Amino acid sequence: MSYDEELTREEQAALESLPRAREPSQLLEERTIRALRNEGLLALSSRQRRSRALVAAMIAASAVLFLGGIATGQWLTNRQTANTIAAMERNNAMQAAMLVQRTGSAYARAIAALSHMPDSADSRYVAQGREVALTALYAAANEVVRLAPDDPVVIRILQVLDHDREGADSTFDGTHRVIWF
Repeated sequence: MSYDEELTREEQAALESLPRAREPSQLLEERTIRALRNEGLLALSSRQRRSRALVAAMIAASAVLFLGGIATGQWLTNRQTANTIAAMERNNAMQAAMLVQRTGSAYARAIAALSHMPDSADSRYVAQGREVALTALYAAANEVVRLAPDDPVVIRILQVLDHDREGADSTFDGTHRVIWF
């Protein structure tokens, strides 16, 4: 028994009108081409090479932008940190200068008060005050030499104070000395 015998004429015509070969789907074709390319049996098309080159260029550009952003952020942070440190140092230097000014003024007022003591004041305390004043002046001059080692005024002050400390001035005759700087 064959199928031809069981079919009606209309069924037989419909069967013969069917295509003898069927076209594969687009998906099957793409999968087959991709498998052949992965195996190295089929080269990439120029369109696909351009597409891959474009993707590689976009990845490289993204990396450059990312690293550029990091570098710029680091640079801005370092600059801001340096500015902050410089401002703090300026502020500290200003505070130190103001402290020196206040202390120097207080030192000068104390010396002036000591020099205006009446002759009836206890000479022992006046002599002690003079010694303390000279010691403070000597210590201050030593610190100023650290700031400006070649300053001739400070060097001369230290020379005079060293000379005075060695006792070379023990024959002081009571007249005022003038020291020119």
